Amino acid sequence: MAAIDVGSNTIHLLVATVAPGGLTGRRHAVVLARLGRRVAADGRLGTAAVAATAETVARLVGLAREAGAARVWLAATEAVRRAADREDLVEAVRARCGLGLRILSGEEEARLSFRGATAGGVGTETEVVMFDCGGASTEIVLGRGAGVLAALSLPIGSDAVVQRHGFQDPPSPSDRAAAARTIARALEGAPPGSPSVGVATGGTAANLPILLGHPRPRTGEGTGELGPAIADRPVTLSTAELVRAQAVTDGAASAAVAAATGLHPERARLLAGGTQLLAALARHYRLADLTVTERGLRDGMLLEALAAEGGAPPRRDDPVP
Repeated sequence: MAAIDVGSNTIHLLVATVAPGGLTGRRHAVVLARLGRRVAADGRLGTAAVAATAETVARLVGLAREAGAARVWLAATEAVRRAADREDLVEAVRARCGLGLRILSGEEEARLSFRGATAGGVGTETEVVMFDCGGASTEIVLGRGAGVLAALSLPIGSDAVVQRHGFQDPPSPSDRAAAARTIARALEGAPPGSPSVGVATGGTAANLPILLGHPRPRTGEGTGELGPAIADRPVTLSTAELVRAQAVTDGAASAAVAAATGLHPERARLLAGGTQLLAALARHYRLADLTVTERGLRDGMLLEALAAEGGAPPRRDDPVP
């Protein structure tokens, strides 16, 4: 099975094998497309970006097929749903690879991200909050066990923070102060709750352990090639580590951060906004720590499709769809 989501920063492919208990053998290909900036500029993707995005999606579908995926599901998130010419992209993708592109609402994106990020299981009585920090939006879901209590999509993400406030590289104290005010205003609409567990997914969350020097498999971000299978092992970061992550992006230019960590230079730049946003979210919900995972929206897409086509994952000797 495979899922592709066309996001505000990246176009991301996940190929996974259905196994007892969930999805395994997860392989990624990630292309940095930066569609959110185009839409923020004039409300449209534009003819060139529509064509390039459809070509990228078709190429990733080809990679998924080569890897053995018989079924591929496609979705698009904040940048595309805000674009006036989003239907042009839907038609271009259909013409290029014969597949439908599902444009998710903010609530759908939040629900699917929560399903994917918490698939490893949380206690049925545990109140959990999940953050999916993307480039142009952040989804917040409060749940208990696997059940959703409240979900909201906020129109602010890692790239939105950097671009809206014209962050210097590295950001200045005044850049940070202005961003803090914007984030505080956005969080006024966050769903109330008293979660004991915090989970974060999305590009910023997945790369935080690398930024902080934790051993972590690479997904080949920016190469557009399908990487080797990786076993996602969630990493729990203390609030002090979240503050330290922000200090790293405050203390050096993105090129220097990229050189020191092996991150893609564009990702290092986006982390300047994402680290501030995630730290603010953790403070808002008074979390002692935050578990970051690479599982999220695409896992949720596949789990939803699997449930619609027959329920539980197959036995080990059943064929993979």
